[in-house]
Amino acid sequence: MRTHSPFLNHIGEFMLTKQYSLTAVDTYLKWISFYTHFHDKRHPASLGDNEVI
Repeated sequence: MRTHSPFLNHIGEFMLTKQYSLTAVDTYLKWISFYTHFHDKRHPASLGDNEVI
């Protein structure tokens, strides 16, 4: 479950300590990755109300 992102690795490790299933962790990480790439890797603090749901 290693990714190229230290951020995603941290989230995945945290979720595993909370006993999420590997399938759930993988799904969450894929959606987070998709979301961040969709918004051109901008920090959430720089996104507007319309972009953060």
